[in-house]
Amino acid sequence: MMLQKHIFETITGAAVGDVCLLKCYRDVRCQSFNYVFTQDKCELSNRTKEARPEDFVPNSERYYFRRDMKRAHLGAIPELPADSCKEIKSSEGGQAVSGVYWLNFIKPDIPVLAHCDMKTEEVETVGFVHHMELFVFSSKDSLHSGKTKMKEPVRLRALVNCPPKKLDCIELWHSESCATHIEWEFC
Repeated sequence: MMLQKHIFETITGAAVGDVCLLKCYRDVRCQSFNYVFTQDKCELSNRTKEARPEDFVPNSERYYFRRDMKRAHLGAIPELPADSCKEIKSSEGGQAVSGVYWLNFIKPDIPVLAHCDMKTEEVETVGFVHHMELFVFSSKDSLHSGKTKMKEPVRLRALVNCPPKKLDCIELWHSESCATHIEWEFC
């Protein structure tokens, strides 16, 4: 069995699985790994079979291992953003608590902070950093499309850590229903 589609690094020359485990421990993104015993290599993955059961597939040349110690929870750090609140909950065996997580669902590779309600598995608020200011939007709608109805932003002045890539442009406009919409794009 193996986890496919979430490999971020391949390590060759790993004659034993312990090498893979040590490499996994040294990378905060590593959630699990496949050990390819026929080729002496490891495939480090940023997901677990619990988070993505549809990607856990049979493979007679690979063994799957979940990181057993000091595994960062999916969405807990910007280097390991989740695609949805549901994915976070699945990753933790259905035991995730509502709170603020890093999600990667509005613009690929640009994690944003979002408050996940784990009872409904939906995003309640989204925050992002722009020119060293934190903007927070509130919503009850699903944000998977990249566009959603939002309430007016609340601007908070604070020293913040910027996401790995900066947002260059943010478009806001009002609809007929007076809700604010947001679309994130790069100029």
